[in-house]
Amino acid sequence: DAGAALGALTDLLKDDEVQQAVSTFVDRKLRETPAAPGLARVLELAVDGDRHQEVLSAGLSGLAEFLADNRLVFRARLGDASPAWVPDWVDDKVFDRVFELLRGFLAEVGADADHPVRQVYDRRLRSYVRKLRTDPETAARVEQFKAEVLDHPAVRTWSGSLWTTAKNGVVTAAADPDSELRTRVVGLIRSGAQLLQTDPTVRELVQRQFRRGAGWAVERFAADAADLVGTTVARWDTEETSRRIELQVGRDLQWIRVNGTVVGGLAGLVIYTVAQLLS
Repeated sequence: DAGAALGALTDLLKDDEVQQAVSTFVDRKLRETPAAPGLARVLELAVDGDRHQEVLSAGLSGLAEFLADNRLVFRARLGDASPAWVPDWVDDKVFDRVFELLRGFLAEVGADADHPVRQVYDRRLRSYVRKLRTDPETAARVEQFKAEVLDHPAVRTWSGSLWTTAKNGVVTAAADPDSELRTRVVGLIRSGAQLLQTDPTVRELVQRQFRRGAGWAVERFAADAADLVGTTVARWDTEETSRRIELQVGRDLQWIRVNGTVVGGLAGLVIYTVAQLLS
């Protein structure tokens, strides 16, 4: 059963060791991979498709909603900062005027695709993309920011939980007969088995790769295996080992001894008889 096999395979792995290995591997790969070229590529894709303007529009819309939702808060802050001798109705007029101008400006930029603010934003973003590719200082700042993010406890916790999350997902999917993972695994196994049965070329390729892999494993690990066996045998106690062997194969050894005695005796008797007849 493919589901049981997947579950058994994950159970064989020690969570602590695998989790540490996965966390270390992910952290090392992220630190080794330069962040600036990747960020530059993402921004290039956004600029080429005018996605950056859509992001700006969404940001302007969100800012306008934020101002509207917190209008009373901003008015109260203005009242606190205004001199005591200024009448409240003056503060109201000043606040309403500034607030409406700000909201109108945000709406104007959001509605005009050719607004000067959008053009400046586009030029600055394209310039930043070029710096990411050509300016070492800009790339270094990005790398420093990446290192700070990777060193954050929340990120370390996330990377450490990758194995547990993946394992739980595999086990859950493997236990579900209708899961996509289980269906795909079963399909791959069946397709592979059918291909090996019907295609001699693939069968020969697989056999050749297995032979090559076995040869590599023997060449690579033969000395280690010999050392392991030798070290293990050297630690055995002679009397204890003899006793264990006797317990495991004692009856067979006794049978061999009896057979040897009987056969040897008969052979000796035959030889003696022949010698007497010939003398």
